[in-house]
Amino acid sequence: MKILSQFRTIELLGAAAMAMLWVAFIGTASPLLGQTLEDQLAKHQRAAQQAEAGQDFAAAVQEYEWIIRRVPDSAEVESNLGVALYFNNQHEQAAAAFAVLSL
Repeated sequence: MKILSQFRTIELLGAAAMAMLWVAFIGTASPLLGQTLEDQLAKHQRAAQQAEAGQDFAAAVQEYEWIIRRVPDSAEVESNLGVALYFNNQHEQAAAAFAVLSL
């Protein structure tokens, strides 16, 4: 009987520890979990525009590519990507981005 109660105590402690870890995770991850796709898209759009303003076209390309992976049929983003690629001296990729627009 005593052995069974010890195992039950360990089991309860394990469950309590898991619950505490879960609460800690939710507390730290809740801002990420609460962010909608629209919020994320807006954040990356702003980051791309800021990168362009600072003439960091490689960063702008990364941001626009992130957006396009989630919204593949956006002519505006595809066009912005083409411009960023062009100013980043990636002319062939820029031409391909602009070619998508003519389809």
